[in-house]
Amino acid sequence: MSLLQHLGFIAFATGAGGATLSCPVEKAHYRYTVSKSNGTADFIAVSHPMEGMGDRVALHIHFPKINGYKAPDFHDWFLFNQGNGPTIDLIESPRSDAPDWRSSKDPNKPGVLSDLEYFAWNEDHKVIYEAPSPGSKAPKYIFLPGLATSLLQEKHMSIGWGMFKLDKCDP
Repeated sequence: MSLLQHLGFIAFATGAGGATLSCPVEKAHYRYTVSKSNGTADFIAVSHPMEGMGDRVALHIHFPKINGYKAPDFHDWFLFNQGNGPTIDLIESPRSDAPDWRSSKDPNKPGVLSDLEYFAWNEDHKVIYEAPSPGSKAPKYIFLPGLATSLLQEKHMSIGWGMFKLDKCDP
């Protein structure tokens, strides 16, 4: 096998490729890495909760109903909250059926999955310290450390310990 073929195989096996390396967040689709779960995540552009502030990106998480569990399909949407430091927290939508932070009298009211932290890595496994924004490059991996515990405790849904990995990028 030539060096070029070997490098091509490594790029294919690791999921690296031209499309994924430059994928904008709004076109990125993720899969949860635990085999017992068919969880997915993606980013969507949403209006800022405060009028006149422009668009933001929200993280949408979906876990279909797992056979044998009472919990229904799970959908949730989160805005990113980052102060001056490297920590990125998620603000859950007060509605479980839509990404809408304006429908609540208190847009900072914690939802079922409050206090989730967001961590992301690029294809070189380097931490991304900025919250996603419209048009920004999609991370290769997304890790929400409290997600599995929160879903088990609050929704009685066992998804296992995992993270979201970039699966595809829309053209």
